Amino acid sequence: MRLEDISVRLRKRSGFEAIDLGYAMTIAWRRDIFPVWASVYLAAAVLINLICFAKPLVATFVIWWLKPAFDRVILHVLAGAAFGAAPGMAATWRALPRLLTGSGMFAALTWRRFDGARSFSLPISQLEKQSGKAAASRRTVLGREGRGTAVWLTIISAHFEVLLVLSIYAFAEMFLPGNAGSINPFRWIVESPPDWLQWLSNFFSVCVVLLLEPFYVAAGFALYLNTRTTLEGWDIELAFKRMSERLRAARRLAAQSAAWRAGGREVRHVGGIGTSPGVVLVLAGFLAAVSPPEASAQVPSPQAAVAPSPAADPDIAPASAPAAVPPAAPTTTASVGTPSTGAAQQAKQILSDPIFGETRETWSLKYVGPGSDRKPSKPLRWDWLERFGEWLAYGLRALAWGLGAVVIVGLLYLLIRKFEKRDWQRRRVMPDMLFGLDVRPDSLPDDVPGAAAQALSRGDVRLALSLLYRAALVSLIADGRFEIAPGDTEGTCAAHVARHYGGAASAKPEYFRGLVATWQRVAYARQTVSGDEVEQLIAAWSAHFSLAGRQAQRIGERAASGTVGALT
Repeated sequence: MRLEDISVRLRKRSGFEAIDLGYAMTIAWRRDIFPVWASVYLAAAVLINLICFAKPLVATFVIWWLKPAFDRVILHVLAGAAFGAAPGMAATWRALPRLLTGSGMFAALTWRRFDGARSFSLPISQLEKQSGKAAASRRTVLGREGRGTAVWLTIISAHFEVLLVLSIYAFAEMFLPGNAGSINPFRWIVESPPDWLQWLSNFFSVCVVLLLEPFYVAAGFALYLNTRTTLEGWDIELAFKRMSERLRAARRLAAQSAAWRAGGREVRHVGGIGTSPGVVLVLAGFLAAVSPPEASAQVPSPQAAVAPSPAADPDIAPASAPAAVPPAAPTTTASVGTPSTGAAQQAKQILSDPIFGETRETWSLKYVGPGSDRKPSKPLRWDWLERFGEWLAYGLRALAWGLGAVVIVGLLYLLIRKFEKRDWQRRRVMPDMLFGLDVRPDSLPDDVPGAAAQALSRGDVRLALSLLYRAALVSLIADGRFEIAPGDTEGTCAAHVARHYGGAASAKPEYFRGLVATWQRVAYARQTVSGDEVEQLIAAWSAHFSLAGRQAQRIGERAASGTVGALT
């Protein structure tokens, strides 16, 4: 479609003035928009509600989620009406597959579903057919001018939609007898409404969206047109095109006038009678009698041209007829050499706009009591207060930056101290005694299982279990996964092992729990333990703990120098 066919008066507007233009477009072209929009939206709403008949809330959510797809139908009709070719219902239904599978549809229903400027960005993907990085770049460029207003448009429209639905509930509830608040939607938060009330809620929501959504899409489309007019100078381009049309019309008129005069000279020489002055005078009188004055040297007046009927809004022309190019000013044969550009007429048209020569009455409060006729005293100078405010602002800013720096340094100090404390705890010297047992690494033999087996063969079960238990504690301390506090018991230590080594059902915690229980039976309860049970503990010790004699010696040496990762 050509830009000169647009039915909207293009000029630079503010953001909210462009929104008003969108609302005026919806009202002016309501007979083109609402029937087509209602046929598509109502058909889809009925189909979705039938599919989700058992879940009315799901139907409401699906219809709400598909709003970006429905908006394309409105923009399709709106864009056609803006260029004087509004599509009918049949044409829109035929174009429906192309609209629903067009560029940007998948993004509009997924990650861009909650775009705050949805109606403003829709023409980029639907009309300009941009996608991917090109669409993102285009949205960025246009968004610098109109995205802020578009986001406010979305917020206000959403609130207006919710308020209108709640108003319908309030209006309906005023006519219901009995218990007040029976259809109050806020009660649905704590108690589930009946199905018929949910279906009634869906019907109200569909009616509200059916009424308001065209205004929302049209306002976003008007913001889009206004942004492109501001950034790309559409109004200037359109003015130049119309000026070019007037100049071409003037040149055609000049050519016709020159051809007419050339034809008159040829008639004068026809038949050898051109030398007769009487013949020339008779011919001139005849032409004057049969032709109106200056009929051949004038352009049809603007009233003679076919003009569209005026719309309700001066910025919008009817959708059935595109905006006509302003006709050229009347030109006579005297101005053929320097054709008129119509600048004077355009200046008069601009000056006749209601914005020029506007007068407004304003009022204000004025004191008329005693002393009102006295001349005002010399006003006080508050320059010092302004300077003081500036210095105060600078001081508060510096104080804020200083406090922020102190907080950051303090947090870093606490983190460093925390990690240093943990590392320092791991570097602490291994304890000598735990639970009354010597847990120094150098107090253990090189081969702990072998030494325990020898003690068992001599019949010293207590020594064998003591070697296994002490070596297991040394291995756990050297591993450093948890801390054994001085007040901990054997049960607490077993719980720590279960927590840090895969749970109570894991092999190592289960073995250690059995070793502790056997040691407690022998050391504290003075019970007799069979040799087979101790042999099983000796055989399985190496599978869960590793502390050879040389390793224990090295650990003891590092402990003496303060580099062993041990916990007390």
